[in-house]
Amino acid sequence: MGSASISFAKATKTTSIKHNNRNLTEAEMKNDYHKHIDHERSSENKYIIQKEIKEMYQETFGEAVAEYNQKQKRKDRQIKNYYSKVLKDKKLEPQREFIIQVGTKEDFDSGKIKNLREISNKVLEKYVADFQERNPNLKIYNAAIHNDEATPHLHLNVIPVASGYQRGIQVQPSFDKALRQQNELSSSQSSFDLFDKFRNQEVSVIESLLKEYAIEREFVGTNNIRDHHEYKELKSELKKLNDSKNEIEKTISKADGKTVEFEPVKQKKGLFGREKISENEVIISKDDLTRLQADSKALPVVKKERDKANEKVNKLTESVDFWIERFETTKNEIKKLTKKKDFAEKIVSFASEFVKENFGIKLSDVWKEERKKEKNKEFKKGKEIKPEVKQEKRSGPSL
Repeated sequence: MGSASISFAKATKTTSIKHNNRNLTEAEMKNDYHKHIDHERSSENKYIIQKEIKEMYQETFGEAVAEYNQKQKRKDRQIKNYYSKVLKDKKLEPQREFIIQVGTKEDFDSGKIKNLREISNKVLEKYVADFQERNPNLKIYNAAIHNDEATPHLHLNVIPVASGYQRGIQVQPSFDKALRQQNELSSSQSSFDLFDKFRNQEVSVIESLLKEYAIEREFVGTNNIRDHHEYKELKSELKKLNDSKNEIEKTISKADGKTVEFEPVKQKKGLFGREKISENEVIISKDDLTRLQADSKALPVVKKERDKANEKVNKLTESVDFWIERFETTKNEIKKLTKKKDFAEKIVSFASEFVKENFGIKLSDVWKEERKKEKNKEFKKGKEIKPEVKQEKRSGPSL
C-alpha cells in the first residue's frame, strides 16, 4: 500500500498539559505558541487518558511515603506532599513526555497513502493501549492525539517508577533506573544508550502496527530531533534545501553522461558576455565551450562526491548529538557531586553549632589548638634529630 516514516522524540521543553488537552483560554489560543493550531478542528482531537498527576503520585507513591513517614521520629522530617518535594529535587524526574508521529506532512498532503490520517489515529490508539503492558515502570497519566495541527501526532506523558532505594523513599521517580529495572539492563549503560534502546523498542511496535495496514516503515535517518517545535523549524529548512536540490537534480539529469555537441561559431564576447543571437541561442567562446564539455563529463563524479559528503554530514550530525547527550550526563554528575559537597559543609556547620551551644566550645578553636600542638611536636622532634654541622678546618696561607 505504501511506506511511512516513524518519529519518536522526547520533549525537552516544560510539559504543558493545558496545551496537550487544549484547556486554553481565549488569550492563550491567540498567542504565538499556539498559532499553528486550527482551533476549528480541535474537536477532532482524541484524549485517551487524562489523570491528574498529583492523584497519580498519591496512587503510585502514597504507600511508600506513608511507610517512610512512620519511621521518622521527628515530625519535621515527614513528607507531606511528595509531588512538591520531587519538583524541587534535581536528581528526580516528575514525569517524561514523548511525541510520536506516523508519516510526514508531505505524506498527508500528497495523499500517496489512502486514509493515512485515519490509519495514523488507529495506530497511535493501539500503541497507547499496549504501552503500559510493555513498560510497567512508566505509568501513563496523559495521552492525547492532536488532529488540529499540520499532522496527527501523539503526546504521551508518563511517570517513571523505580524501586529498591536504600535511603529515603523506597519507590522514587527516576527514568533511567525505571528503564534498567523493567528491562533488566546493567547500571553501566549511559542515559543515551538507555533511551536509544527504549526508543528502538517502541518504534518496532509502531512498525508492526503499520504492517497491519500494509504500510512499510520508511527509514529517514536517526531521529535526533528534540521536540515537535524543532521538528517544524527543521522541516521548513529542509523544504528550502529540497527546492535547491531539485534544481540541481534537473541540471544533472539533463547533462549526466552526455557531451555537448557544437558547431564552430564566430568567437565574440563569449558566454559571460551574454551575447544572444536568438531566444534559445547564445554565442560563446571556444574556451568556454571546452570548459562546459569537461564539466558535463565531470558531473556524474561530482554527484557521487556530493552524495559521499552528505553521508559524512549525517554521520557527523549523529556524532555531535551523541556527545551533546554525554555532555549533559557529565554536567548532571557534576551537579550531584556539588550537592554532596554542600551537604557535607552543612553537616560540619551544624556539628560546630551544636558543640558550641551545648559545650561552649568552638570547633574551629579546638582544631586550631590541635594544629598548634601538632606543630609544636613537629618543632620539638625536629630539634631532637637536628643533624650536627661539621666544621671544616681551614688552614691559612703559609708564610
